Amino acid sequence: MKSSTKSTRPTRSMAIAACLALTVGLGSANLGAIALAPAASAAQESGTVIAQDIRSLIQVTAPAPSALAVKSSPGSMVTAKIVGSKKVTTKKANRQGIATFTKLKAGSPYELSVNGETTVAIPVIPVTPASNLTVATTASPDSVHLSWKHQTKKPQGPVSYRVSANPVTGEGSITNTVSALETTLVGLDTNKRYEFTVTPLNPLGDGQASVALMSRSLNDINGIAQSGPVGESVAVTPQVSTPSPTPAPAPATSNSTPAPKPAAPSTKTIYVCPDGFTDNNGICETTTPYTFHTETETRSYSYHTVMENYGPWKDFGTDWSGTTCPNGGTMHDGKCMGFDQQPVSVKDQTPAGFTDTGSNWAKQTQVKDQTPSGYSDNGTTWVKVAAKVAKVVPA
Repeated sequence: MKSSTKSTRPTRSMAIAACLALTVGLGSANLGAIALAPAASAAQESGTVIAQDIRSLIQVTAPAPSALAVKSSPGSMVTAKIVGSKKVTTKKANRQGIATFTKLKAGSPYELSVNGETTVAIPVIPVTPASNLTVATTASPDSVHLSWKHQTKKPQGPVSYRVSANPVTGEGSITNTVSALETTLVGLDTNKRYEFTVTPLNPLGDGQASVALMSRSLNDINGIAQSGPVGESVAVTPQVSTPSPTPAPAPATSNSTPAPKPAAPSTKTIYVCPDGFTDNNGICETTTPYTFHTETETRSYSYHTVMENYGPWKDFGTDWSGTTCPNGGTMHDGKCMGFDQQPVSVKDQTPAGFTDTGSNWAKQTQVKDQTPSGYSDNGTTWVKVAAKVAKVVPA
């Protein structure tokens, strides 16, 4: 009697899941682009898949905006197309095994194939900065609430935010990463001033940080006297005086009124741009137009050679019967006459925009001055940025 056994041959979905798990666990997952699980490249043998050579899996990164780089073997032919499209672009991997596709449609999924394997990845563009960063006090004396705005667009891919509180002096930074547009940071040193930053992140890397700077400590804002640095005792000078007699406690009554609760703070602290600066998507900026100075560019003369006639007329012969003379000759008294020639060096024409000074060619040009200290050049003007400063407003 023959015994029957049930096959343990894995399904295609099992193979894909195993490939993805190993790719993520061993660190060969996509580092820049948004990549989906690679498809299995060949049928599996009987048995349960417990390991697979990760070198056979496609590795995709985002080396630049709207670009994807596929790592394979040198000389491999790599194809890319938008999922669902018939238009295919093919590139040959270089000596390092990299095939880079540029000018892709950011935010659209692309199907990438090489050596019979396929994966899907999404190119992205740099993430834009957050705006309207606001930092406010909370009911807890050592915490603050941060909120901001940000336009998340599909070409940017998934966006998260790294939120930091960095002491103006000393150590003790606090950092948190969130996906929402607000968070609360706790555990701040109430005696210190902090610089708060919100940095958007996407698969291409860090965006531009939005910054807010405290002008006073939390103790100053809340009207609490400083007790000195944490862990350090504060010296107190003892005062000698005659103690007053302790008053007798008031008799308790059944209808005594409980003490009122302390009133809630009537103000809060927000962060705004300093005078002279404008809030541009969460960045405090001030600009100044370019200034210029005149520079003179000179060029030495250049020359070319021409043939020049010289000497007396020469008889080129009388046996020629045509309408023109050969060798540049001229008909003279029925004969072809001409001159000997010699090479002569002649100055070239003055280049466009230049003038001839008699010793060289010269051109005056308006040149932009150096960028002023504290400013940067954004291509159209000089711009200076500043951190936001604290401002107390009604709660």
